[in-house]
Amino acid sequence: MTHPDPFIEHQGVRRNFEELDLRLDKLETTAGALWAQPIFGLTSTAITAQFDMYLTRIVVSAPAVLTGVRYQVGAATNGSAFSRLYSPDGTVLLRSDTTGLAQSGASGLDSLPFASTIEVGGGAYFVGIQFGGTTSATFMGGTALQGASRVTDADTTAPTTITPTTAARAAHPLMTLY
Repeated sequence: MTHPDPFIEHQGVRRNFEELDLRLDKLETTAGALWAQPIFGLTSTAITAQFDMYLTRIVVSAPAVLTGVRYQVGAATNGSAFSRLYSPDGTVLLRSDTTGLAQSGASGLDSLPFASTIEVGGGAYFVGIQFGGTTSATFMGGTALQGASRVTDADTTAPTTITPTTAARAAHPLMTLY
């Protein structure tokens, strides 16, 4: 009776794990690249008002662990930015800490972490950023972004609910989840 060569079996198992690692890396890269989709590919720099919150509908195609929101800073940097995540029906799921993060620099890509991570299933979520500076800040925005809205607020406390929208909105930040 011959026994299978354990070295060859081990190599097969190793290849299976390497293949699984590659598939997981691809999924994590996909989950980290959930950019909002503009109707037109042009971007422009927009100026925010203090405490305005910008919301965008982003479809998460597969279950993912979300850490925060990314956006591109425009030409001017002023004050802090805050991240928000809302469920498909508009209930707040996560927000950044109460101090926010200062904008990094002109044309930089800023990452705004949530106060904790969250595991979500596939579906449409509403992601948002809010600006707290006393002077205007800028961001790179889409010329017409589907499922986007702006909420005027009096402070940086995240509203507990929002009204989901499917309309298109101009001069809106391009955001992604990570």
